[in-house]
Amino acid sequence: MTIAMHTEVVQHLRGNADWARSWLFEKAFPLWSSAGVCPSLGFWEELDGSGQPITNPKTRVRVQARQTYVFAKAYQMGWQCQISEQMMRLGVATLVEQCQRHDGLYGFEIELGKGLTHDRASLYDSAFVLLAFSAVAAAGLKELVVLPAERLTLALESTGKRQPDGNGYFETLPASPQRSQNPHMHLFEAYLAAAAAFDRIDYLERCTKIRDFVLRVFFDNGSSTLREFCFPLGDESSVNRVEAGHHYEWTWLLQKHAELSGTAVCRHAGELFASALRLTEPDGCIILEHTLDEVPLRSDRRLWSLTEALKANLIVAHGGDREALTRAIENLGRIRLDHFDGAPDGGWLDCRTMDGCINGCSIPASTAYHIVLAFDELIRISQSLND
Repeated sequence: MTIAMHTEVVQHLRGNADWARSWLFEKAFPLWSSAGVCPSLGFWEELDGSGQPITNPKTRVRVQARQTYVFAKAYQMGWQCQISEQMMRLGVATLVEQCQRHDGLYGFEIELGKGLTHDRASLYDSAFVLLAFSAVAAAGLKELVVLPAERLTLALESTGKRQPDGNGYFETLPASPQRSQNPHMHLFEAYLAAAAAFDRIDYLERCTKIRDFVLRVFFDNGSSTLREFCFPLGDESSVNRVEAGHHYEWTWLLQKHAELSGTAVCRHAGELFASALRLTEPDGCIILEHTLDEVPLRSDRRLWSLTEALKANLIVAHGGDREALTRAIENLGRIRLDHFDGAPDGGWLDCRTMDGCINGCSIPASTAYHIVLAFDELIRISQSLND
């Protein structure tokens, strides 16, 4: 890429970042702080295709955590700080009062206003609760979450941790023999955020242990891909399934871990990124699942996969890869064309089939976390790049 071309691409990226900020501030945050809220009780699981709430009181704990995170980021970005703070306080109260188990871990599902309806301990959901607490702390309300975060951490490191040390965490309690990388990835993400928000080096040390466990158990050296599942631990008959979106997600997380810890990026980050690029369709679409030998398993095209590709390309571009800048712009173009066009203001079309048809008519709140994180990264990195 020539210098002139590079300058043009950077300017294009900054234009997209301005658009993303306007979309968040003028459309997404207003929609989800109004239609997305069940007053005094928490957040709705989803909106309908016109942007109105689907008032089912049953909702997953992860949605309460993710929406708390979304408004913590909104606060940090400077959007309507009084409303953002109200949403954060609502989210924290919902999590602590309705979603927490007696042992300090978090369950799977609640009925708004009534508490847990499915109290199975879930590492995935507990990880997102810790991520939400960390985001609230980073937004300046540390006193609101420091004790809940500490209680959750103690529960994770005692009740939630498998022995011997180095074997990761229980994905669920009661435990299943099938191991899953995805909950560990999000606990890695949560501890990374907690390390920064609470200025705790021990959280970074836990990140390193989680990384080493995941790469030891789930990384397939032959294909340089990361299995989603392993059954049982260390068995060569591990489940034959990979997701390109998670390869992009790990690329970004491993880069962020290196930044925060002041260490070199582990070699697997580059291998996972290369695998993700191979699994991406020539037109920039990303289908959900492949086998280890790259045969499609599920051809759903989810919005979250593209936001993870955007984040990964942005952080790789920030490290000096100019071609990644072009791919980031292409990711954003695909997001806008396939998932924003035709959706109500501030909403999205979450899933398409491989032939481009819309798959499902509701707007899941859970996707907001992916969008806000990716757009925040877009804004941050676009401001730091030199022409």
